Amino acid sequence: MIGKYNTPSIRRTSPASPSIEVSKRSRIAAGSGIHILGPVYFGMRQVNLKPTKKIEAPADMAGMKLRMPGSEAWQFLGEALGANPTPRAYTEVYTGLQTGAIDGQDNPLPNDKNMKFYEVTSQIVLTSDLVGYDLLAISNEAWDALSPDQQAALQAAADEIIAWSTAEHLEEEAELVEFFKQEGLDVYTPDVDAFRQHAQQMYLESEFAADWPEGMLERINAMWLRRLADDVAAMLLIVYALEVHPGDIGASAGLACDASARVLDAQGAPIDGLYACGNDMESIMAGRYPGPGITLGRR
Repeated sequence: MIGKYNTPSIRRTSPASPSIEVSKRSRIAAGSGIHILGPVYFGMRQVNLKPTKKIEAPADMAGMKLRMPGSEAWQFLGEALGANPTPRAYTEVYTGLQTGAIDGQDNPLPNDKNMKFYEVTSQIVLTSDLVGYDLLAISNEAWDALSPDQQAALQAAADEIIAWSTAEHLEEEAELVEFFKQEGLDVYTPDVDAFRQHAQQMYLESEFAADWPEGMLERINAMWLRRLADDVAAMLLIVYALEVHPGDIGASAGLACDASARVLDAQGAPIDGLYACGNDMESIMAGRYPGPGITLGRR
């Protein structure tokens, strides 16, 4: 009755991003016969390499055989990172790294630990190039069979467990940075602005951008220019991480910025202050904020 729909987005938006096209998201979900209860964050994808070459920008990835899933969209993501994407089964990544058949791979940090990729690599480059999430959903038939009170109770339970899950994943990611360093890996943040600009330009020039709704990208790029707390939905994942009920968050940009800073600082996010509260989207693309498709990073 309830399922998780794994839909990693290589485009800088997603149906799980609350403040973007909420009504459109609902229409898409309805057309699929499901009711979305919420996005379930499971990690930012980071580049993990065997070569010791320092990576600061996409140009430094030239010639790197980066394992990516085999679909066209995933292969394009590898190109957008500046690498030479190489399709390879997930179960064969370890031996590929070990033998040198591939130079690196791209996954959330928990995956790197679970699969022991750190044993055969030398560095992790915190590109934060993709936000991994599932959609917790219930069939429309089952949802419509519930009374309003039951729907409210189920949604509240989903919100609570999503909040807990998000906080757990963020804590684990922060801890894993130190774990990998202790294992001898070099873990650092590159020039994420250079990666963002390169990736966005490649996507804009590709067929993948052809079906983007007119003005959607501009709305995403402008979103953080607006007062963050005026869009309560955009703050949900920050609220989740703070374990604060949405009703307790007032429409205060200062509070929103403070909340964001507290979350990011607590998780050791690679930021130099919270520039997201007044600067343009040009600077907001590569940290650890668990909002699908939109991240905070360092200028």
